[in-house]
Amino acid sequence: GLVGSEMCIRDRLAGSDKVKKYHSSYLLPILSANYLFELGDADNSLAMLENVTNPESDLLNDLVFSLKSKIYAEKGICNKSLEAFRKINFYNSITTNTKSYLRRCLKEEGV
Repeated sequence: GLVGSEMCIRDRLAGSDKVKKYHSSYLLPILSANYLFELGDADNSLAMLENVTNPESDLLNDLVFSLKSKIYAEKGICNKSLEAFRKINFYNSITTNTKSYLRRCLKEEGV
């Protein structure tokens, strides 16, 4: 199940006007993928994100691409991390949060 903070995020996002009109069924897989990523389970986190296809919400799309970028960066697959990062289009705060993972990956790769 979800821990308290995840339920709070889910409820806040589900009530948001930007997300409410879209399929809230995407929220649980995104939150679960983030939780798995935080636990260090990048492979299962990525597998969970494969279930989120075209949520028709700028916010959810940016969150998915951000998480994919972070996962690939943590796995040392910088080109895929950069590819996902470039698909974050609408929320600067999400871009800013994701940059540090990508920078670290590229630095370790010697780029």
